[in-house]
Amino acid sequence: MTATSNANLAEGEGARKDLLSTLQPGISLHGEGGRYKLDARLGAQLLSYARGSQTDRVAPQAHAELAATLAERMVFVEAFSDVRQAEIDPYAARLDGQGLGQDARNKNARNTATHRLSPYISHEWASGTNLLLRHDEQLTQTEGAGVSNQRLSRSQWRLARQPAPLGGAIEWTREDVNLSGLAAGEWRAESLKAVATAALGGEWVIGPLVGSERTHFLLGDRSDTLYGARLHWQPGARTQFDADLEHRYFGTGWDLRLRHRMPWLALAVQWSRQPVTAATSTGIAGAGSDLAGFLDAIFTTRVPDAAARSALVNELIASRGLRRELPGAVDVLAGYAQLRQDFNASAAWIAGRNSATLTLYQRSLRRLERAGDPLDAALAGNADNRQAGATLALNRQLTPLLTLDFSSSWSRISGLASRLGDESRERSHRLMLKQWLSPRTGVSAGLRYNRLRSNVPGLASFEAASALVGLDHHF
Repeated sequence: MTATSNANLAEGEGARKDLLSTLQPGISLHGEGGRYKLDARLGAQLLSYARGSQTDRVAPQAHAELAATLAERMVFVEAFSDVRQAEIDPYAARLDGQGLGQDARNKNARNTATHRLSPYISHEWASGTNLLLRHDEQLTQTEGAGVSNQRLSRSQWRLARQPAPLGGAIEWTREDVNLSGLAAGEWRAESLKAVATAALGGEWVIGPLVGSERTHFLLGDRSDTLYGARLHWQPGARTQFDADLEHRYFGTGWDLRLRHRMPWLALAVQWSRQPVTAATSTGIAGAGSDLAGFLDAIFTTRVPDAAARSALVNELIASRGLRRELPGAVDVLAGYAQLRQDFNASAAWIAGRNSATLTLYQRSLRRLERAGDPLDAALAGNADNRQAGATLALNRQLTPLLTLDFSSSWSRISGLASRLGDESRERSHRLMLKQWLSPRTGVSAGLRYNRLRSNVPGLASFEAASALVGLDHHF
């Protein structure tokens, strides 16, 4: 339950006080056997406003992942499903788990669902040669008028030999994206690459790559050569760095990834520049997007068994009231192909009764331009933007049954192209106490402050102070 000074998130004297009741039933399922692993969280969020400052609503929430082995060391299948609330307007207030951050009449909240099925064949011979044949079918459905469903089909095969000390790989990929009813939303890319690799000093694997790709978007088809290099550095079991650099039709593309873990710290950094469409930029969790992955890395040495470690991580997140999903940029449904440059850095630290997470992100999305396309100049680029944000979360277990949790977030979004000059900045701070009354029942209380400053026409700047109380019970 939340008592807030500005339930409708209005500016100045238009603010309305209200009491927001939130009921969030849910069920978590976990199953693991010799040939499968299933994790699922199903539920809904029911929002009710005592004084009618916003419209009552029911928001479905679901997340499920399945990995199964159909034939040992040969045939596998993965399935993924995610249903959540997403922002309609990226310049308005961000959504969060407390029902705040929604504009008046809940116009900035809509349901979005992503489903993916991925059968694949993967086999490795004793010689160090491995084969991968994989196909992904993904459907993203978004609620709201004028929004198209997005379908992604991706096929891939790769034949590779581990460098000992020389190796290499041949890779073919094809990706088809369709946004129903939008000509600019049709995208197709096909590439064939050859990579040569060499192992150096037991830590480095480097090598050049060459190939060609054929792309189709807007009304044009084009064939281009590509070239670049790959690098892998692993000085020990705790540190890994990978880099893919390619010269392609849009310029230079890259994907740099660093991961490091210690018994008390896990760190992940990723920097990339790649073409994307709405269907390829949502639905697949990025590096460092789930706190559970960081905690799993921290406990790897202390708890070698994967199943026991997963149970420990889930119990730790629940008992301390930690937020599982780490924040990031808003996914923007563009309706056309874009060039995305992303930087994400996340760190999780835990020592005794204290824990902390720090997340930084920066993203720029620009219309993907290609000289010679008949419709290239016709697209206004109204979904191009630049985003940045940071979140710090601190948690301390005051007693075995009492936890203090604090988080502070800042975000900014600036328009580009046809929305150049539009900008919104948001800050939020949250302090919560959680007391466990029994192993399955806990109560919580806290304070929250939100502030949004925007120059976008029709979007109000606001401030809101809230007091929150809650009850958790696990059956």
